[in-house]
Amino acid sequence: MRVLRIGTLYLDYWTNFYKRRPGLQKRDYAEQLSALFNDFFAQSDSYSHYLRQHGYDCQEVLANVQPLQKTWARENGIGWNQREFVTRLPLEFARRFRPDIVFVNNFSVFGTTWIKELKALCPTVRLSAIWCASPISSLDVLSGYDLVLTSSPAMLRRLRSERLRSELLRHAFDPRILGRIDSYGEKNIEFSFIGSINRGDQFHNFRAELIRQLIKHLDLSLFCPNNKGSFLKIFLRRAAYDVIRVFRLMSMPDRAIYRLPLIRRGCSYESTPLFPWQDIFLSLNRGAVYGLKMYETLSRSRLTLNVHIDQAGDYTGNMRLFEATGVGTCLLTDWKKDLPKLFEPDLELVTYESIEECIEKARWLLTHPHQCSEIAEAGQRRTLREHTYEQRVAELDHIFRKELCRA
Repeated sequence: MRVLRIGTLYLDYWTNFYKRRPGLQKRDYAEQLSALFNDFFAQSDSYSHYLRQHGYDCQEVLANVQPLQKTWARENGIGWNQREFVTRLPLEFARRFRPDIVFVNNFSVFGTTWIKELKALCPTVRLSAIWCASPISSLDVLSGYDLVLTSSPAMLRRLRSERLRSELLRHAFDPRILGRIDSYGEKNIEFSFIGSINRGDQFHNFRAELIRQLIKHLDLSLFCPNNKGSFLKIFLRRAAYDVIRVFRLMSMPDRAIYRLPLIRRGCSYESTPLFPWQDIFLSLNRGAVYGLKMYETLSRSRLTLNVHIDQAGDYTGNMRLFEATGVGTCLLTDWKKDLPKLFEPDLELVTYESIEECIEKARWLLTHPHQCSEIAEAGQRRTLREHTYEQRVAELDHIFRKELCRA
């Protein structure tokens, strides 16, 4: 059975990946793809690697990686279209590969219209699946798919309430990473946070406030994207906030403000949006780390912080739970109702339910390195025993076969 997995990578990640490897873009397609996968960014080729062990014939397309896609087009005698290559080349790849299953990971690029076009082009497709775990305003973009997979129980409930066929598939850790990093190296980062801080509805508002308070009390090393290019967006947000503030001083009711399409989003801002240089985070930020560099940074951390996206609500759902424990780092994470199903709290990781408790427990762990190390080791044992991609793909194989029987 043939599976085609279609995804995208962060622009910041892949552009810097190629910059650090001059000449790579002149290599053939297979060599470039292998180099990218060997860096283990996000899920890398973990799904395909372990699906092959279940007898699937798998291929991967990294649709927005321009030098990679340009090489594939050249090798296959296809004209290059700079404006449409992200969506058009995967269609051509699918037409030639003739998959039974298509598994897509970016709903903002490959929505309902696109998957319908792919199905018309490839009558061999018996099942189309899309991944969705991040905030989404409308589920219409998913409606063309046969199945929606998510790591978020909160999202699963929403999907099923809208009568979309959906299944829970949690994130995992790929043990192959341990052979690519120095997992026994010196723990020379006391306390780290690796990830994004995006303000906005259902994103990282609690995360931003928690980190703001932590850095007042502890030496927290931040490894976050620098958000370059956000000046215009923040300028417009500030303008909307200021205009609405004037309207409110004039006693204009919010219902009238909501009728103004260009500025009504500013009603949700509780304070003046910050420019990057006004944000205390930036002065402490060491910059984003991705792929193996991210895993190495986690491995060098004595303690690392996890804060779920606001959308997660009372349930788990992010990758950091398994990435941090997988490399043997003590994880301090926000409490969730279903967390005890995955790890033993305070034995395999440490939880907090408030900003104050997070500060208190971080202090205790950093001043008790032996206990911190014991928790880290226990967490790693649990992840390698129960939360690897080999096990998740066994679940995915079961899901695929069940859905194909229904088709």
